[in-house]
Amino acid sequence: PMVAMDGYEADDIVGTLAKHAEIEGFETYMMTSHKDYGQLVSPHIKIFKPGKFGQPAEILGPEEICAKYGINRPEQLIDMLGLWGDTSDNIPGVPGIGQVRAQKLIATYDSIENMYACHLQSDNEKTRKLMLQYKDQALMSKQLATIMLNVPVEYDFNEMLYDGPDVVKLKAIFNELEFK
Repeated sequence: PMVAMDGYEADDIVGTLAKHAEIEGFETYMMTSHKDYGQLVSPHIKIFKPGKFGQPAEILGPEEICAKYGINRPEQLIDMLGLWGDTSDNIPGVPGIGQVRAQKLIATYDSIENMYACHLQSDNEKTRKLMLQYKDQALMSKQLATIMLNVPVEYDFNEMLYDGPDVVKLKAIFNELEFK
């Protein structure tokens, strides 16, 4: 089935369904190459990242996300994106802060809020000035990067269980698209 709700992005619906599925005991795989989905991974929620350019597909769980982004918990990816930005999701981040600097800041402060609560005692004066100048933008970017987990969407997981292809419908689609 297709699940949609006016006023909510697909990411938020996927996040809500994935977390609800985890609570109900399902092993969940989100098929995507978008990095922001990394904030949702857990021992029972994984990303199935399709392969590109001859590379194999990847399955990313908490360990892989943490290693890939240099963080301690998958949820810290929200803070990383708040600092670093993500052009594919129109998240501005902080100009001049890239992935490496964002990793160092999150490793030191754990979160954007902690960074500002500690008065950003950075050893790098340029970074300190940027972070103070763009404080509102950093906090807004974190909010934009956060996938909602409470969309009031109706669903029935029993309707979503995979039980093999519907060969009749599949053949009709393949014929229409001239797949041989």
